[in-house]
Formats: sequence, C-alpha cells, structure tokens
Amino acid sequence: MHFTESCDDDAPRLITNIETTPATMPDDNMIEVVHQSLEKRDLLPSHHLVDKGYTDAKVLVVSKREYGVEIVGPVAQDPSWQSREKAGFDRY
Repeated sequence: MHFTESCDDDAPRLITNIETTPATMPDDNMIEVVHQSLEKRDLLPSHHLVDKGYTDAKVLVVSKREYGVEIVGPVAQDPSWQSREKAGFDRY
C-alpha cells in the first residue's frame, strides 16, 4: 500500500493509493503508477515524502519533470562490494 499525505490550510488529508504487486516488485517501479493514478484524480502533491526504496535518480527526475512532484527522501547507499570495501569504483 502506498500512502501520500497532503495538507491544506484547514485540515490534513490522507490520500490513499492502493496498488497490488508481487513482493519482488521494487518500490521505485511503482512510483510512476502511483503518480499517474493521483494525477487522474487531481490529487498530485507538490512534495511526495518517500522511503529510500523510491529514490533512484530516474524517479527523482521523472517525477519532477512529468508530474511536477518533488520526491523527498533518503537516497539508498551503494550496496556493491566496491563501496563496502572502499576499493575499486563506486558511485561516490
């Protein structure tokens, strides 16, 4: 289940968007589906607070460019052996 919180001056509102997927489906594959669904109902937030499962580079760019939604959340660390061992090349 994907929750989006939106607030206006008078009261907080909880926008619920339900998408059922296999457990193996990565979260970042669903964010565009969620934004499409919210857009159809005129419920897109300006800022979408997410966990690190949603914050890959493509999601950050596409969400802002295509939907005007700024993704706010931690970026996942590099899980590669190069990053863990501080050897070879990593993304930092």
